Amino acid sequence: MQDILIVTTIVLSVFVIVLIIYLIPVVFQVKKTAKEAEETLKALSELSKEMKFLVVKFQDRADDLGSVFSSIEKALSGIAGIFSLFSFNLLKKTSKLAPFVTALLSAWGLIKKIKGGKKYGRE
Repeated sequence: MQDILIVTTIVLSVFVIVLIIYLIPVVFQVKKTAKEAEETLKALSELSKEMKFLVVKFQDRADDLGSVFSSIEKALSGIAGIFSLFSFNLLKKTSKLAPFVTALLSAWGLIKKIKGGKKYGRE
């Protein structure tokens, strides 16, 4: 019986020694990994602060661009209004000249016919 107790004690002692030999590098690796994780989290924290600053700056620039686009839209609508007014007034004024232009072209055609020349570019 005493032999079984000695063998069991030796086996348990070897098991504990192997376990300790295995766990020591694992503990060191876990400690190293935790330290690297802590450094990474610090870096991420700093990057997060910088990112928040950049987001605020970007939002300010976007607001500025929004006001610029709004001004451009107002200017373009004003220009479009001017062109529509200009084209309406031009059409209105030229419509009064249409009978005069038609009479001139007819007279020109008669003059060419009398002289025996080309009529409206045809022979």
